[in-house]
Amino acid sequence: MSDELHALNLREAEIAWWPGDISAIEVKVGPDRWLTVPVTDPKWLGKTHIDHKAWLMSRRERNREHEAIANRAKYALDVESYRRKQLSGLLPTIMTAHELRLEEERHRRYMDTAARRMNSAEPRDPFADEVETDASIASEISPTPPVSQPHADTSATRHPEVPGDDDTDDTDDLMD
Repeated sequence: MSDELHALNLREAEIAWWPGDISAIEVKVGPDRWLTVPVTDPKWLGKTHIDHKAWLMSRRERNREHEAIANRAKYALDVESYRRKQLSGLLPTIMTAHELRLEEERHRRYMDTAARRMNSAEPRDPFADEVETDASIASEISPTPPVSQPHADTSATRHPEVPGDDDTDDTDDLMD
């Protein structure tokens, strides 16, 4: 740590250090200029890289109980995370062949097909029908609209968007 190094705000730097003394590093801050940056913790003054590795090893041995506690906590977190993902449907469900057949049957009940829409066992071939284009058919079509029959069912659905197809009688307005 160095105030001078911090003030330079370097994005990249060349660093040199000597394994025989880890109490300082050298940082290249210019073409011919190196800055010495001392260690912040005084316990490392005059220590070697081997001293640092030995300290790390002793720390691991001393903290085995802490590592075991941390590992149990990580495992418990993983189990809870897996449980929540499963409840949220974020994990794939592994099904047996029997469960898969049951699920397919359940989905098939709600599947929409043309045969179900037309209430027929077998769907019709859309290209099986022939269309007659003979001129005799055109002569059979009457240019006048059909006359309503006296006992015909006229209870068709009314649409207010269609003019004259609502329940209001506008003839009184026209008479005023």
